[in-house]
Amino acid sequence: MIFSPTTIKNSILPVVFIFFTMISLILLTISLVDTWYEIKLPSNGYFYKFNLYRYYEYSPGVFSSAYYYDIIKKNGFEKTKHLQLFVVEAILQYFCFFSFIALVIAIYYSYKKNESRNLNLAIVFSSLLSLFQLTSILLLVGLPSAFKSSNFHCGSDNWCTALNGSRDGAQWKIRGGYNFAIAQLVLSMVCLATLIIRYKLDDRADTKQPNKDNQVDLIESSKPNPINMF
Repeated sequence: MIFSPTTIKNSILPVVFIFFTMISLILLTISLVDTWYEIKLPSNGYFYKFNLYRYYEYSPGVFSSAYYYDIIKKNGFEKTKHLQLFVVEAILQYFCFFSFIALVIAIYYSYKKNESRNLNLAIVFSSLLSLFQLTSILLLVGLPSAFKSSNFHCGSDNWCTALNGSRDGAQWKIRGGYNFAIAQLVLSMVCLATLIIRYKLDDRADTKQPNKDNQVDLIESSKPNPINMF
């Protein structure tokens, strides 16, 4: 073998895990702000883009939070189900973010103290994280379809117009961070694979370690018997 199991466990796997962890953390941070709604108002030519974290204005003029909520209420957006899905999506992404930090801490202590209990906990954290990330991606895929309900008319360009009370003729469009979310999920699965490999290497090391009781018995049996010496 080019690399021994000890070298793989203590030198290669930590580097691989830290590398993919940092990439995953960066991509997850980007995905937190990469899902937004776009609004355009044909009546005044304003164009807005917003998410739960900040608002953007792509046209001249004063843009206040009061005016923003006025747009929301006037165009039938406030009580629609896709806004609720958007909030759930944001909560899921925040949960993935903090779960990932907890995963890194669990991995750190599993390597520092070399305890199987911490390693098992890290594997559970990583599995749950991957599951929630998959749910987040599926929700991102489902968000645009939520527009296509009885309250909205959506064109082939994914711009949707509220049918009940769109006084300003506002149109809505959602953009999801699919690429970042999918890439982050794949990298998280790679991190999970490194954990499982290390877990298997630990099991192999435990099975190859000789039993102390057997060693004592072997030593005792090798000693000469005083009775047989005469």
